[in-house]
Amino acid sequence: MYIYKSIPIENLFYMISYVLELPFQTTLNGNKSDIDRSLGDLYILLFSIELSKLIKAGLIKSYHDEENELLTVRGKINLSRTIDLRCKGKHTIDCIYDEYSADEYLNRIIKSVASQLIFSNISIEPIALKRSLRQNISIMSNIAQIPLKNISWETITFNQYNKRYKTIILLCELIVEFLLLISENESNNFKAIEEKFFHKLFERFIRTFFRKTYFESNVSDLKMEWNPSETYNFIPMMHTDTTITYLDKTLIIDTKFYKEILGNNRGSRKFRTDNIYQIFSYVVNYKIQHSNQKVAGLLLYAAIQLSLEKYIFPYNCKLGDVPISIDIIDLSVEPPKIEEQLKQIYIRYFNDDSIF
Repeated sequence: MYIYKSIPIENLFYMISYVLELPFQTTLNGNKSDIDRSLGDLYILLFSIELSKLIKAGLIKSYHDEENELLTVRGKINLSRTIDLRCKGKHTIDCIYDEYSADEYLNRIIKSVASQLIFSNISIEPIALKRSLRQNISIMSNIAQIPLKNISWETITFNQYNKRYKTIILLCELIVEFLLLISENESNNFKAIEEKFFHKLFERFIRTFFRKTYFESNVSDLKMEWNPSETYNFIPMMHTDTTITYLDKTLIIDTKFYKEILGNNRGSRKFRTDNIYQIFSYVVNYKIQHSNQKVAGLLLYAAIQLSLEKYIFPYNCKLGDVPISIDIIDLSVEPPKIEEQLKQIYIRYFNDDSIF
């Protein structure tokens, strides 16, 4: 059994609806029967539903420059190319013209994801769901595909013209993450893949909650160089899960998901050393680059099967002058109580100077 299946199904859909920025009941209604599906299957189901709705409403279209060899003039004639064609004995005219089509970047992303799902080794059940995806792909036959690894998600923006695409593009990003996890898992351990996938959902949920609830704060998944003044080609950038900045305070959150929060260290149950080192390095590096900010780090665990461990949280400590806290979010309670836990974290850090 997947660990996250211990979470009430309503809470799982609550988190998904936050990430997709959909009303909670919209995501939940009609899907309660899918409790036995894996998380990846749920995303594929929601993607198929959103794709059908999008096609029914009509895909976005715009004018694009096209160049083709035609028998009659259309648009502008490419004279040099047409002369070259005549010299080769062809009686066509090379024309450059505007074509009004759905071959748009966002539509290309959607078709590419749908095609990858159909032609990958992923089992899509029921058959009707796979049939629906195939039908929708055929409707998008005039739309080109793009390599999924080349998509720059952070550069995609939404406006009045394309805002109805926001949910399905977010789903596309989540599904691409899922496909990437599968491709990187050489042992085909789908349970491990699903656990990692839930971790991604938890991470996105935390970030989205703080961004939507505390809009006066700057909330992001910050990327940091180890030393901005030098180039380290072989060291990966630091990438925080959630960084919240309000006035002169910054909280860096690293989300974690384990069956048991405390690990085994030489026969004793202790917090995992690598997790503490990771959040410590984030905070220290951020302080170096933002010397005017008060900075703290928080390891935030998703708690599902609570034991007596819950009574030790929040756990506060200092590594030198770096404040580090370890806390949990109990995902077994009702959504309003989940929200209250997160709000208490914000209040503790941004309405109180004692931690810093």
